[in-house]
Amino acid sequence: MEIIFQGKEVEAFYVPAGTDTCVITFSSKGTRKGGFGEKLLTKFGFSAYHFVAKRDHWWQPSEVKDAVAAVKLRLASQSFKQIVGYGTSMGGHGVALFSATLGLSRMVLLSPQVSVDSQRYPFERRWENELSDLVYENDDIPGCISATGECLILIDPFMHIDR
Repeated sequence: MEIIFQGKEVEAFYVPAGTDTCVITFSSKGTRKGGFGEKLLTKFGFSAYHFVAKRDHWWQPSEVKDAVAAVKLRLASQSFKQIVGYGTSMGGHGVALFSATLGLSRMVLLSPQVSVDSQRYPFERRWENELSDLVYENDDIPGCISATGECLILIDPFMHIDR
């Protein structure tokens, strides 16, 4: 494991392996240690960059862009045939949000949130109290999602909010 970025709000680290596919993950709500799917990806031999939020900030602090830029710079010097984003909930939000910037060829999003900003999406009130101090600096998934990457979105059809 190699730390690529260490900040107050986010860390990014790299776990190298031998495949020509790299997976980029963003942590989900409540996750503070290890990368999303890190053990699974390591077991199957995938190189991976992992972004880990130090609090549930939905990838809004400006520092996140610095972490993404650091990983993007590293990716430019590597020769992966494909770069796949992988995340759930808040992590799926991060994957979608930075998919174009990171040049993702594919995305696997598990019940991702488009936004948790109840001002923009009045139906989204699940985390309103705990996110009341969050400043939405970077919350335009429709404007940021990769136009060229394949996107697989998995939802729970029995969960009303996912439909």
